[in-house]
Amino acid sequence: MRNLQWATALCTCSILFSSSAAALQACGDEYAMSVFDISSGSLDINIDAPGLGQYDIQLNLDAESDETAFIISQAEPLTTTGSEIHGYLSGATLTVPCLYGEGLGVFSVVLLIKEDPELRLVLAGTGAVQGAVASAGSSVDSVEVHIANPLVKAGDSAVAYAIAKTSDDRVVLGKTPQWSVSAPGKAMVGADGTLTGIEHGKTNLIATVDNVAGDTQLSIYEDGFVTNVGPQFMLDGEPFYLAGANGQQHLAAYSHYGLEYAIENAEYFGVNAVRIWGSSNAGSVRDDSVETLGVEIDIDDEDITGEYPYHRPIYQYWDTDTQQIVYNEQDNGLPFLDRYIYLAKQAGIKVVFNLEDNWEWYWGGINQYVIWFGGNRHEDFYVNEDMKQAYKNWVSYLLNRVNTYTGVAYKDEPTIMSWDILNEAGCFHDTASEGVLSWDEDTESYCNNEIIEAWITEMAAYVKSIDSKHLLAVGGQGHFTNTLADTYDPQMGHVYYTTNEPGMRYILSDPNIDLATYHMYPYESPPGDGSLTPLEWGSRYIQDRLALSDEYNKPVVLEEFGATEAEDLLELIDPWLTLLYEHNRAGFMFYDLGSYIAPDEPSYGPTAPGITWNIYPETPGADLLKAWVEKYQE
Repeated sequence: MRNLQWATALCTCSILFSSSAAALQACGDEYAMSVFDISSGSLDINIDAPGLGQYDIQLNLDAESDETAFIISQAEPLTTTGSEIHGYLSGATLTVPCLYGEGLGVFSVVLLIKEDPELRLVLAGTGAVQGAVASAGSSVDSVEVHIANPLVKAGDSAVAYAIAKTSDDRVVLGKTPQWSVSAPGKAMVGADGTLTGIEHGKTNLIATVDNVAGDTQLSIYEDGFVTNVGPQFMLDGEPFYLAGANGQQHLAAYSHYGLEYAIENAEYFGVNAVRIWGSSNAGSVRDDSVETLGVEIDIDDEDITGEYPYHRPIYQYWDTDTQQIVYNEQDNGLPFLDRYIYLAKQAGIKVVFNLEDNWEWYWGGINQYVIWFGGNRHEDFYVNEDMKQAYKNWVSYLLNRVNTYTGVAYKDEPTIMSWDILNEAGCFHDTASEGVLSWDEDTESYCNNEIIEAWITEMAAYVKSIDSKHLLAVGGQGHFTNTLADTYDPQMGHVYYTTNEPGMRYILSDPNIDLATYHMYPYESPPGDGSLTPLEWGSRYIQDRLALSDEYNKPVVLEEFGATEAEDLLELIDPWLTLLYEHNRAGFMFYDLGSYIAPDEPSYGPTAPGITWNIYPETPGADLLKAWVEKYQE
């Protein structure tokens, strides 16, 4: 005999019996149904009797009676904490509708008030909710799987239950599920549905009844790591509402003063995450035999005081002697990145980490790979095996790297919230290079969204093979394509029917991708057919992507947004962020936190000074952004 302790889940009748009119009528939407596995033994529940108080009730199965499923063995004033179960109070009778016992069915439990100080309530009768249950021999058409707590800490347990249902949505009695998980290394599951989280990551819990299976997702987390349950980010078992900013400039000039100011500016705005570029590539740094794209720098230059505002750290460069990529371990290389993570950790700020950039304009981007390996088309990066392997080597080196300041490997660092595989992956690109064809020059381009999507599938699986603790995204602009049921909308323009960027639906459908992102700058490039204002266009863009979040049950993040003009920035903040806030506070990261390389010397970085997407405390719109960041995290 098993007395199930708090192996319960509270849910409304409308969730469990959404298409059963009879059950809804009997239960009432405003009343809670408690789900218990009580196929044998006894059950302790807490009942809130309106006007009487709360009681501990013990119900025992009555095997001798066909008409009454339970007998009451005790009822006393509440002495323990637990979930409240409400009922109807009419005269001296309390009716608790929709008490579900797995293997027994759905019951209305009638309790009679008895004027006895020792025993205030007695069981008067129970009856099955008509129309909600089917006999044990009925054919199972579907199985609903529920988890009391779908977020399980590694080493801890949760309880699940399965509900077998007929084709007309009635509960089938007497069915015992067979339990399994899709990734046995992530969780163990017992015969009774008790789950124990073993390793980090997500796994599907599967219950099979009469060869009909149902499943639901379980997330296993470790303290300090951001994870998600469906579209909701979670941190340490609580909702994490992402209110962040991009930090493009934070690593644009490798002054240590600049790093410290960057974190101070992030703290001023109160953001809980900053997105940075973990990519900075160069050609041959000691001669000009292999061209450097983006901002130039001499790897031997030890001046990191900020005298030259366009200096940037270099993480990878080409060695002409060995004809190989070198990872720069000098102070103006990866240790500089280590320090940023260390400072963010000290400030309690999460880091969203771009692993590479599609664009060459500042960091060299993936066109630097094309130069390194003798290609001449941007799309070579997505299909050339040497270039793909070079990207994988970089990912492996970085994720396995042990931070020189913290002593923690990047793949084990909870300060890192997520990885972006490639910022704004696409066929479009910029080039100042003599060796890479421009978009217009490459008239025989074979690049398309399907090529890039295949690359994303391969690289997402590779990143997850190294690191399953962190969330994974693409860092994409969130465009729609002409595949996967996306349709063209003239008002929204080519980004609703693109063939040059990965489709957002494709990204969300990848099992290794945990969230999707989108970027918006409609004020800088007139969108669509001009029938919508930039503000209206952006609002529609947001709403359509939130709908995809609901459809795919994954978070979507407005990862970049901004404007060069102050009046444009001020116009968009309230309406756009209101849409996100009302959708379970779907996350945002504004563009871009400004920085300094020395006192009173702004970091010019990848943007010109004085435009409003370099956000400082004195920037127009800064106070409004700061207020929204605070509101998100209340």
